[in-house]
Amino acid sequence: MPHLPAKNLSWGDFVRLTDTTMRLKRQLNGDPTERVAVTSEADPLASKVAAFADLPPDQRHAQLAALAAMVSRRVSAASGGDDDDDEGE
Repeated sequence: MPHLPAKNLSWGDFVRLTDTTMRLKRQLNGDPTERVAVTSEADPLASKVAAFADLPPDQRHAQLAALAAMVSRRVSAASGGDDDDDEGE
């Protein structure tokens, strides 16, 4: 590479050289060379929202309370709090 005449490279040559270099890098490092996409006809969020809407009001309230408690614990942990700390101490 140090002896490559960079002044004589066209843009097309540069692009091909870069593409080849990156492909070899991915192969050597074990990086994926292809993209795999997982698709589904069903929207998981829509199905969860529909299931939540079908719950009785008391069960919806219980799930929302559990979700709020989980969010509160995560906010406390992110700000340096300890899950085992008792409030008021």
